[in-house]
Amino acid sequence: MTSTMPAPGIPVAPVQPTVAVVGVESIATAALVALVERSGLRAVHVPPTSDDVVVAHGIIAREPNDLRQARIGDCGHPIPTVFLSTPDRIGRITAYGGGPSVRVIPAEGPESLAYLERFLTEIAERAPRPARVHVTPRECEILHTYTLGATLRQTSRLHRIAESTVREHYRRVARRYEDAGRPVGNKAQMLLQLVADGWIDSAAMRESA
Repeated sequence: MTSTMPAPGIPVAPVQPTVAVVGVESIATAALVALVERSGLRAVHVPPTSDDVVVAHGIIAREPNDLRQARIGDCGHPIPTVFLSTPDRIGRITAYGGGPSVRVIPAEGPESLAYLERFLTEIAERAPRPARVHVTPRECEILHTYTLGATLRQTSRLHRIAESTVREHYRRVARRYEDAGRPVGNKAQMLLQLVADGWIDSAAMRESA
């Protein structure tokens, strides 16, 4: 299936505590994403050259230049940021500045993981958690197919229902998100909301990409 993701440059406000992991694609970046998700937070990998705007409650980065290039929106306050430092990068990170919301922790050593886990715990405790929107099992089943990339016609055929019924399921759930103060403007934003509420596994979203 073709992945349906947010249009470049359009910020989508997170509906659960979200941490942006800024950096090039690598094993180290993937490990950081996995660590964030294991902590119960939503992790978003943000390549420095990405055009997408990510709204985050916290940031993990390795290079100041990567963070300068990344497009990250705040939630109305300075974003707590952690730089993973090695001795050769301390000077560059210190020059970045950023005030009290920015801290530096060692990228290696016995204390590194404890520092990072403490940072993630702080993000989880401070970030707001909006109410979960209810979705019925049938709505979830149909929207799972539709939002993960199937067309209206493909969804209707797979579930043996009319295209108008697919539309009605989508509109009904979209109205609930609107009423909850979490407006959904397209399939991509619906998918993000369903993943955030646990109705669709985030792994399924990655597999559809």
